[in-house]
Amino acid sequence: MGGERRWPEAIKQLLKGDADIKLLHFNFIDSKMHATTLDLYPLYVIIKEEFTTGILPLLRDIRSFIIVSDHGFARSKNIKERYSHGGDSSWERVLPFVQVTG
Repeated sequence: MGGERRWPEAIKQLLKGDADIKLLHFNFIDSKMHATTLDLYPLYVIIKEEFTTGILPLLRDIRSFIIVSDHGFARSKNIKERYSHGGDSSWERVLPFVQVTG
């Protein structure tokens, strides 16, 4: 719990550093996709809320950044493993990204 409270400050310090390229790795979406049994829209609402309250405030002071995913996903017929990745479908191979400039 104590580490969770300190990570926003650690990220702020990293972003203030002199390095030309800075990399932040947030794994909360992938973790949720592997663990959930929710339909896609309720899952999206939860992920959006966590992003807008937990991560977006940390990114507000950055003029330009790129958000990249390591893979897409596909729905599975198995309710306990609702979403999968690593298969051969285009939805699982797609590499979503967005560039944000301000």
